[in-house]
Formats: sequence, structure tokens, C-alpha cells
Amino acid sequence: MATAKRYTDFPNGIKSFPRANNTTSHATNQTISAADCLGLTKIFTGSSGATVTLPILTGVVGAIVTIVNNTGALMTIDPNAADGIAFAGNVTDGKSILNSLIDTQKGDYVTLASIGAGATAATFWTVVAIGGKWQDGS
Repeated sequence: MATAKRYTDFPNGIKSFPRANNTTSHATNQTISAADCLGLTKIFTGSSGATVTLPILTGVVGAIVTIVNNTGALMTIDPNAADGIAFAGNVTDGKSILNSLIDTQKGDYVTLASIGAGATAATFWTVVAIGGKWQDGS
């Protein structure tokens, strides 16, 4: 018998976002561990926004994590200072991405993956799916 999936409805055009047992909900800042990067979805519900810190990429090649802004508050996603985030054609070590207050909508999300293996392991997270308006941060 298949496990029933839970769904969250968002008002910004996304009809639903699948939620299974690998979904967690948070109201405050979070540091994601390497163990969290196996398809985990983190939904943020705090009205004052949150900063999400990603683990260093060493040892998490092939990892994937989705971060959902479920309030429309400011979200900042920070890589480790030695890593970057490939976003909008740019990769800068230690540079974050922001779901800014200007255009933030409840339900904005970003899915990040580490790509590469062994000696070719990436030193940056790659945005593989995105919803809403995100921008390069500092």
C-alpha cells in the first residue's frame, strides 16, 4: 500500500507542492546537515523570515534539497564560505541567494543540488528548480 502524500496549496499560482515523510517545517533560521540533503523539503513558516545555511559540499555530491517560503517573508540561502550557488549564470564563492521582500510570495521555492563526483566534485550548489523571484545576495 502506497504512503499517502500531503499537499500544501499556495496562492501564487502553484496548485500544490508534494509533501511526503521527508518534509520538515521550521519557523526560524536553520543549518541544513549533509543527512538532510537526500531529497528533503524544508518548509519555512516564520513571519520574520529565515536564513538557511547549506552544508559544505565535500561529501554531499549528488545531494538535493528543496526550500519553500510558506509565508512570503524574506528568505536568505547561504552556502558555506568555501562553496557558491550557481544561479542566474553566476557562481561566486560564499554568495547567497535571496527571496527578497519586494516580490516575495507565499510558496516561493528553490531546489538545489550538488553535481559532480570525486576529483570533479562541484564547489557550488546548482539551482535545478525555482519558483518565485530570487536574486543574487551578498
